[in-house]
Amino acid sequence: LLPFQVQALIQRALSEDLAAGDITTDLLSGLEGTRVVARIATRQACVVSGLEVARGVFLSIDESLDCKPLVQNGQFLYPGEVLMTVSGFAN
Repeated sequence: LLPFQVQALIQRALSEDLAAGDITTDLLSGLEGTRVVARIATRQACVVSGLEVARGVFLSIDESLDCKPLVQNGQFLYPGEVLMTVSGFAN
């Protein structure tokens, strides 16, 4: 994808998430200033795609987050495997 296409996907993902409310934000309420780590895992078998978009979504919200992809685009994963970790301070 070209950079402008990635940015468009990031904006669309954020718009959809914010419009419906965000369960993760609700779960972190009251933990402001606490260092947290999220693991993004598969629910079903899949071929990984869009890691750069996922990373961009997190970093567009908070540039200080540490987003670590643990796999590569095109890789096959089984249910429950972790694709990425995201860590930082809740705010």
